[in-house]
Amino acid sequence: MRGWIVAGLAVAVWPVGAGAIVLDRVRIRSSDDVTVELSTSGPVVPWVRRLAATADTPHRIYVDLTDTVVGPAVRKVLVSASPGLVRVRTGQFTPTTARIVLDTSAELPYDVTATTRHVTIVLHPAAPLPSQASPPLATTPPSPVPVARGRPSDAPDPARTDTAAPPPATGAPTEPPLVVVDAGHGGHDPGAEGVDGVQEKTVVLQIAHRLAAKLPARLPVDSLLTRSDDSFVPLAERLPQPVRAPFVFLSLHANACEQPEPRGIEIFFGGEHGSRTAIDAKRLARLITTELRARLLRVRGRPRHGPFRVLTASDAPSVLIEVGYLTHPQDATCLQDAKYQELFTDALVEGVAAFLQSSGDATVRAGQLLVPSGNGPRTIPARPTSGSSEGPLFASSPNLKVAR
Repeated sequence: MRGWIVAGLAVAVWPVGAGAIVLDRVRIRSSDDVTVELSTSGPVVPWVRRLAATADTPHRIYVDLTDTVVGPAVRKVLVSASPGLVRVRTGQFTPTTARIVLDTSAELPYDVTATTRHVTIVLHPAAPLPSQASPPLATTPPSPVPVARGRPSDAPDPARTDTAAPPPATGAPTEPPLVVVDAGHGGHDPGAEGVDGVQEKTVVLQIAHRLAAKLPARLPVDSLLTRSDDSFVPLAERLPQPVRAPFVFLSLHANACEQPEPRGIEIFFGGEHGSRTAIDAKRLARLITTELRARLLRVRGRPRHGPFRVLTASDAPSVLIEVGYLTHPQDATCLQDAKYQELFTDALVEGVAAFLQSSGDATVRAGQLLVPSGNGPRTIPARPTSGSSEGPLFASSPNLKVAR
């Protein structure tokens, strides 16, 4: 099976299937701006993301077209003579997703529009992003404040991000959407226990820290951790009700089984059957599943409606991710590995990005939508509950309140 390279990973190339939208042509046009035009056999919704340059890779903008296959006439690589654009690479990222990668010489602003038969990506090489004209912000978000009073944090350092975070684009909202990252269990409640005594509460906290650090560094969102150390947070205090929208709640857990054979990721979504919340949550769960399958190939079945109170008690699109089986030797090893956690959290960030984009208009202003906000993850400040000397509560802020 032939492969091609996207973001440093070998990705298989699948044959064109019948009945799907076909990407017929990719071409480059140049004037004052640089335009990459994608021609398709029918309407598609593009999901667009940005990746910063590394020591081994250039700046990249990539466009995913779901339910789309690459036609046989499409050239896999187009070398560009246009300013700012180095080349365009095209390939079949998954059996149902075509991916187009724009390698650029700098981090350029861009716009994306979609019509019935065309997707157009316009680069603006004459207008570099603000991050190129001013010193970059720190690439490592600040360490979160511990939730529980008087307890030292055993949380890992936040994951380093690949991109320096520029300020929001002109006209961006002053209050970005809030994504709450919930690390299940904690404190006296260890959750599942697996191979060599690995505990659910420890693994999901490590993943939660990485995810909460990446979200505001790569997307125009704020992130909030329900716990940042080995503390027990009651269920009612994990469910904030922010005034602003959209809002996403991601709860991280791990599985265990008496038999060592079961393994893999499982995804559940919340909301009452037929409600707008359930419809949005199911869409979010499917998008996250697509990204996890593309990177890790370990998702068990389709997303299912979950009866868990942490999902059903929230009015926001809520997804519970069982990150794997701690009782399966390979799952347990992977879930404690930093590189695997990086891939896992990358997929979750991309799923949230796709959800934000798919919630917008048919014309995707991706050049503005996916500019990182530069805000670090926030945590719930420690504060004693009424009549108790300890116990975390959500901050008394106009945007948050405790769900009872």
